[in-house]
Amino acid sequence: PTIGIGYFYFLSNSLIAENPLLAAQQQILLSGAAVVIITLIAVNAGVLGMFISRSFTKPLREFYQATKELERGNFDVRVRGSDDLELAKLSESFNRSTQALADMDEERRRLDQAKSEFLSITSHELRTPITPLKAQLQMLRQDAFGPLNDKQKESVDIVLRNADRLDRIIEDFLEVSRIEAARLKFVFRPTNLSEIIAETVSFMQGFAEEKHIRITMEATSLPIIELDPDRVSQVLRNLLHNAVKFSPDQSTIEVKAEVVNKYVQFSVRDH
Repeated sequence: PTIGIGYFYFLSNSLIAENPLLAAQQQILLSGAAVVIITLIAVNAGVLGMFISRSFTKPLREFYQATKELERGNFDVRVRGSDDLELAKLSESFNRSTQALADMDEERRRLDQAKSEFLSITSHELRTPITPLKAQLQMLRQDAFGPLNDKQKESVDIVLRNADRLDRIIEDFLEVSRIEAARLKFVFRPTNLSEIIAETVSFMQGFAEEKHIRITMEATSLPIIELDPDRVSQVLRNLLHNAVKFSPDQSTIEVKAEVVNKYVQFSVRDH
């Protein structure tokens, strides 16, 4: 249309040039009409182009927002269909994919819940016979049922240490189930870290004696800190347990705690 109006404009000018009798007002009228028509067509084309462009970019913007929601873990997001066949197919495919992700996420939640319940029930059931077992072993070790010779006492000590180890494993199961159920509690109180470290090292030394491993400790001039001593001891026990497990026989494990800037830094070093 623009080319046609341009042709009309130049044709008008040529007709005016061939007929000098045409009045100046007619020439102005023809030129003005051509300019107005060209301008209206250009404006109309721009508006039409804007609407056509928006009809394509709006669905794309919706897709972009939907993908951002997916990144946030919102699997309920959906995109609306489009009059365009290709965009409609893309929308349908996207919605099917998000529905599949939502189903997988729901299945994962159910499995996590079932796993937590299984761990909790199993841990409690395993712990029930451990308590009387350890009590009987301790009574046997203290000669409650008659005197034992050194060899028998050594055997009972080994059984007791393994019972303690099993008890710690069960406690770890319970901790996992509590963490996943958001029921893990902390009890903060002023604590002497040196005493906690010494108690933990003494406790783990019995476990390390099976491999003739010596645990040394260096923790002096530590401040009194508000913390949960049971949790600190638990973390230190886990580190020491790993160190003993992967250390060669008759080696040494060094436990150290020192003030670094405004923090207390722990280290467990094996060889």
